[in-house]
Amino acid sequence: MASVVECSSISGLDTLGSTTSGANLSGVAVSARSGAKSDIAVCDGVPAAVAVLGEGGSVERATSAFTDRFDVSGGSLLSCPQEIELIITGQADRLEVVLDGLEVDFVAAVDKHGRRTAVLTVPTERDEADAEAASPLLEEPLDESPAIVWLKDLDGRYLRVNRRYIEQLGTDAEHVCGRTDAELTAAESIEGMRLAEKDTAGLEPLELEYRIGAFEERPAFAALRFALRDGAGQPTAVCSVAAPVAEAALARSECERLMRIDRWGRLDTFAVRQKLLDEWELTLADGSSGPPLDRDDRVAAALLERDEAIATAARLEKELSTEREQLGSLRAESERAVQRADELDGVVAAEQARSGELEQSLTRAEARAGELEAELTDVRAEHEEDLQRAEALEAAASVPEGKGPKWGTGSQRALSAKLVGLSEWRSVLKHAVGTLGEEGGWDATIAWCPGEPRGSMRCGAIWMRDPAGLATFESRTWQHKQHASTAEFGRARDRMATTCLLELHSAEDPLLRAAAEEGMGSALLVPITDGGATIAMLELLSRTASAPNADLMVSLEAIALQLGAIAQLLKIADVPRWRVGRV
Repeated sequence: MASVVECSSISGLDTLGSTTSGANLSGVAVSARSGAKSDIAVCDGVPAAVAVLGEGGSVERATSAFTDRFDVSGGSLLSCPQEIELIITGQADRLEVVLDGLEVDFVAAVDKHGRRTAVLTVPTERDEADAEAASPLLEEPLDESPAIVWLKDLDGRYLRVNRRYIEQLGTDAEHVCGRTDAELTAAESIEGMRLAEKDTAGLEPLELEYRIGAFEERPAFAALRFALRDGAGQPTAVCSVAAPVAEAALARSECERLMRIDRWGRLDTFAVRQKLLDEWELTLADGSSGPPLDRDDRVAAALLERDEAIATAARLEKELSTEREQLGSLRAESERAVQRADELDGVVAAEQARSGELEQSLTRAEARAGELEAELTDVRAEHEEDLQRAEALEAAASVPEGKGPKWGTGSQRALSAKLVGLSEWRSVLKHAVGTLGEEGGWDATIAWCPGEPRGSMRCGAIWMRDPAGLATFESRTWQHKQHASTAEFGRARDRMATTCLLELHSAEDPLLRAAAEEGMGSALLVPITDGGATIAMLELLSRTASAPNADLMVSLEAIALQLGAIAQLLKIADVPRWRVGRV
């Protein structure tokens, strides 16, 4: 059994996936390039080509997109030394240069000591579709991650699992993806036991730091989870990262790297550059965060802002109109509620007037209940006498008992003992069919009760001697709807006596034919009545293909009378005890 550990919200990670306050980039996504680039601090997982250049074009910091695109052998960019010199010496704050066929942006930046550097950025165009793009993690190669990584949609279905997940749990991605933890075994799901024990569905925040307990040979894991969002900032999925508890720092650093890829993948190039400059503690010399706007651009920006304001005003006006309509609807509803309250006052007065009549009805019902209790005492006394006579007849019988269904005094006593103290009709039927099957030797016993639509009967209780072998028949029985006025059931109800059916394979009722396919050779239909109305039907199935003897038929009719009397008593006991009072 996996142990469950309390969870908490992710701490130390901001909403954009940056490192904790005061931390530098080296612990998150920065790696040192080997060989000639070993002196360059390279930031991986950043969707923009950005570099910080010092004197002589030396590359002090850069993203992997930059080092993969440009030749920086020897640790320097030698393609545009003059432009770099103009920026560093303060002769220019911003330049646009064509480098290797690409238009790049050079800007001056200063560190906290006032030293100037040149920041190179390769601008990219983003169309409107990019703003609605899904998280880049959905396409990011995850198999190289040193941690266990899995992605789920908001309904909890696995979208992706990486190679470490597959190796750790000994499963395969095709089997896991598309399923929830509840649809996987504990060995195939890394946190299925935790979710099942804590019943956390819908209660945990999307972004969370928690621990997964050990399971069998699998160690305990430290885990972190964060939301993947679309361009509008709405969550679309979640990404979880885990590592053994002893390697919790690995899970945290990998979570920060993947959060950066997800958050920064939706930013434009200059927004990403500003994030990097903040991390590197650099400030643009001209104080801006992007390329300068010329006069036409400023006019266009102002017009765009005006259009947005007009659109906002129109939207607010429409919302105000909607609110007014809703207010009018609420007022009309309030008036209807007042009218309804007046009507209910009249109903309450009428109900109070009827309380006297109900009290009188209660008195009559209690008197009738006393009479029926006296009748029940007499019936029980007669029943005991019948049992004594049956025992005498059984002792005198010289013919040995044959195979197939049977019913004796001991069976009747067992049934009566089972029914003592029951106060619910379906419980009575359940114990009756169980005792009939166990004591009487039938292979299947079914109790049918009136159901909907009116005139039909449905299975209320069922007993099978071989539940595994008759599982299909049992399932079909629960789903079957008997028509109480047609076929064998209708004729048995009209006779109001026990009916024996042979040759079930040619029966009109499809369920009887299904019983024949399961090896049943005969059936007995025993109606249970209350005041002339059929309130239930017992169906007793046996693999024996012969008719029962007359004594067994008499015993079954006595059982039907006994059950009918119990039903009548239960109905009387269920009569409500009305009392007069204020409503």
